[in-house]
Amino acid sequence: MKIKQQKQIKAYLVREFGDEKGTKLFINQEKILNMLIESTHKTENQMNTLITTILPCIPLYKTLLKPDLSNQAILKP
Repeated sequence: MKIKQQKQIKAYLVREFGDEKGTKLFINQEKILNMLIESTHKTENQMNTLITTILPCIPLYKTLLKPDLSNQAILKP
């Protein structure tokens, strides 16, 4: 599924964590996003709104909460 925000999220993760780790984080984020989309039962219009607004942010948040990321890596200036 093509979601416009995903391009921005991947660019952010690669910029912040480097190419290898950023790509791994993005893949993890996409897996979580797909699970969320599959488990959300809304009307077509509601799903379109969710997919283009809030749903991509939730997996990004969950990915950044992973224990293998130190607070320093996430909060670096």
